[in-house]
Amino acid sequence: MNPSNKIETRTSTIHIDGCILYSTFKQESDITLEDLTENYEARVELQKKQPKLVLIDARGVWQLSNEAREFAGKDRYKGLSTAMAIVTDKSMGARIIANFYIKLNTPSYPTKLFNSKQKAMEWLESFK
Repeated sequence: MNPSNKIETRTSTIHIDGCILYSTFKQESDITLEDLTENYEARVELQKKQPKLVLIDARGVWQLSNEAREFAGKDRYKGLSTAMAIVTDKSMGARIIANFYIKLNTPSYPTKLFNSKQKAMEWLESFK
């Protein structure tokens, strides 16, 4: 992988492979507004204003602050995402966070929650 296609933040590893941007949260990440801002800025830098299919692996998220939830809910990813798949584990906390984002914020691009990375990839592939 070309190093210019990957950025490591305090809570995530973000990289681009073809038309898909992958954002994988580190284990037991406690996400603050500063963390989400850092991750957003990394996406902007990597994507260079080119919308991407997005796979968010949120299985490592332990907690998301109220400020971070509000930041994510502003649909600031509108020009960056053509479709977004969010992978969570079966823990109630991760599912609540992901469902909160999808249902209450109603992203302007197709967004779906998955338990399986493979199913998420299959769904994203349908948007190519």
